[in-house]
Amino acid sequence: MNRPLFLLLVILTFHLAAARYGIHITSRVPNKPSPLRVRCQSKDDDFGMHTLYEGQEFKWYFNRGLTTLYFCHFYWGSKDKVFDVFNVTTTDDGYCNRTYGDAIECLWEARPDGFYVNNWERPWNKVNDWS
Repeated sequence: MNRPLFLLLVILTFHLAAARYGIHITSRVPNKPSPLRVRCQSKDDDFGMHTLYEGQEFKWYFNRGLTTLYFCHFYWGSKDKVFDVFNVTTTDDGYCNRTYGDAIECLWEARPDGFYVNNWERPWNKVNDWS
């Protein structure tokens, strides 16, 4: 590999790995039959179970790596759903691309009819149903 191409790849890899992201999950489901419960994790991190009452938010920040993946398991009454809230190979398709402060923010809402994402540049977009 020639030296200029190698240096470009090193710089791009460092830039991608150094990108800081924030995941925000907000409950928009009624507290009855029960509040929203959510457990988010990656292969390295497990944030444990969180109970979110309507309007409450759970968030975390991380530095993006080349294989970063976070998924969450959501529970509301008798319903539950698991899906990726950040996957480095697919998330940049419009889920998270608004920089606020020093991080690129990913905004998620759990609603009675499913799950929505917003990147502050487009309206809320439904991406998952409960079933």
